[in-house]
Amino acid sequence: MDNYVNEIITSQEFSFKKFAHAIVSSVAFAIALLVVMWIINYFNVTAQIEVLTSILDFLNAYWIVLVAFVLLISLWDYLYSVYKSKLKYVKPAIDAIGILFGLWIVAIILYGLRVFTETTNPINVFLEFLHTIFYEQTLLLFLLFLFISYSKFFLKDR
Repeated sequence: MDNYVNEIITSQEFSFKKFAHAIVSSVAFAIALLVVMWIINYFNVTAQIEVLTSILDFLNAYWIVLVAFVLLISLWDYLYSVYKSKLKYVKPAIDAIGILFGLWIVAIILYGLRVFTETTNPINVFLEFLHTIFYEQTLLLFLLFLFISYSKFFLKDR
């Protein structure tokens, strides 16, 4: 009897309100991102600062990707908390995607730092190398993170 009561208390049922919260949060993030882009553009029209121009170019090109990823992760976090027993085998793959997405952001930021150095500077060459290796080895990196995530999952003491 106690196991049954504990199972009922720990299991969650689907809540449309919480599901909608994940979607509304992503829409709010999209609006905030568009406002930030407008502010950067407003001040950069006269200033023409190269770093702000690069940030604005990145946001213009990838704002929808950023919003989609935030939506994906928000929905995943909610759905995983509700259907944990059914989705436990998918979690390592989602974790690997999250790590790869984070590395993509880091690669873009590091590549953007090149504007502060000269073209022949070794730091510039190294930053370009990190960017290039990420893009040329994306599949291999994903498979590595996928392997590590599933290894942790299957080798974990239960």
